[in-house]
Amino acid sequence: QEGSYALLQENLEANGLAARVRTIHGDFREPEVRAAIGGRFSLVTGTPPYFPPGTASVSPDPQRAYARVELRGGVEAYVETASLFLDDEGTFVVCAGAGAEPRVRGAADRHGLFVHARLDAIPRRGRAPLFSVYTLRRSAPETTWEGAFVAREADGTRTAEYVALRAYFGLTQKEDRG
Repeated sequence: QEGSYALLQENLEANGLAARVRTIHGDFREPEVRAAIGGRFSLVTGTPPYFPPGTASVSPDPQRAYARVELRGGVEAYVETASLFLDDEGTFVVCAGAGAEPRVRGAADRHGLFVHARLDAIPRRGRAPLFSVYTLRRSAPETTWEGAFVAREADGTRTAEYVALRAYFGLTQKEDRG
């Protein structure tokens, strides 16, 4: 995804981080890319596409197509790859489409990882989650934390959590719309 890589480079420059970060453009599942990366990490993140082939329209724009439809694998491929790069105490944080919990847990089981937490992202109170964010580690958890982030109340106003999140990232507040 050339567009995403170019945006990464721009953001690193704009935030004065380019000298501190090494980037590699490629698919971590490819052996030559894995060899170029070398080593293991304490944190790995990923946001795979949410839709299996045949369940959503594939955009003619490759950037959008690969970001939306599992043309090269879904959450299972991301869990497998993350397991290769996590150090023994490492954490993998992954977003997955709503309803993907069995897929996440199955992939975690196959690759020696355990789900420690799940946070459901809910666009409006009373509606189903759009996606979930999972925290996986190599160690079995004593308990699994589950929660929800609700962006808007049923009437459309922003929740206090949403307002706080926007403030944390320095985003300007617009008036709530009902």
